[in-house]
Amino acid sequence: MDFGNVALGDKDVVSPVFSLPRSVNLNYSYYQDQETIPKPLDVHVFTTDTGSLCLCYSLANVNSKEVSYTVAFLHKGYSKTYTVTLEEMNSLQIKELVFLDLDSYVAAYLPGQFLHLLDTQHPDLICHSFFLSGEDAKMNLLNAATVFSPSKSSVLDRSTGKIFTVELSPKALLQFLWKSKSDNDQLAALHCLLLHVGSTEELENQIIQWLSENASSCFAFDPIQELIFGKCFYA
Repeated sequence: MDFGNVALGDKDVVSPVFSLPRSVNLNYSYYQDQETIPKPLDVHVFTTDTGSLCLCYSLANVNSKEVSYTVAFLHKGYSKTYTVTLEEMNSLQIKELVFLDLDSYVAAYLPGQFLHLLDTQHPDLICHSFFLSGEDAKMNLLNAATVFSPSKSSVLDRSTGKIFTVELSPKALLQFLWKSKSDNDQLAALHCLLLHVGSTEELENQIIQWLSENASSCFAFDPIQELIFGKCFYA
């Protein structure tokens, strides 16, 4: 038989110049490799018509104990890092931290855990941080595990493909104001109602009713003074 340019006789023996492949176990685990690859920073930049410029990013993957994130108020020249201790949850319940642009507020939202509102216009005030958890942090009509903010004051539910407009609810803020016991929480809710939701006659009447019953119990701030400042802001 003729094999290329080599003539083979009956007694010729051809030894292969190659060896069969061998499997070598290097103890490589695909899943372990996925765990060691660091997740890129989830960076968002938000701007407002009033000149606010904020850069937000989460510092690490969410674990079962805590989550950290940073908001840089670039128009003010400083940044703040927040660390939140999470309620107990198993690995299947761990969700991604979402940053939302709510115009006057930047929100850090971890479904099932918390909604942290940060005032971008007045980050130097003690009431700039408005932290909600539990039932207060729920967003209605959303599949909490698949939310994403594609543009200002909007949320995309990726499980349904629906886009929702997000706005602060005066009714929910009033309920929070009435039930809050902390001066900081009360001031944050009152500040949000007066400066960002907008003043209406009905809303003013409800705030005045709250003031008449709770003004004497506020020690960290003067709620009547806050109401006057709020009216001047919208004058």
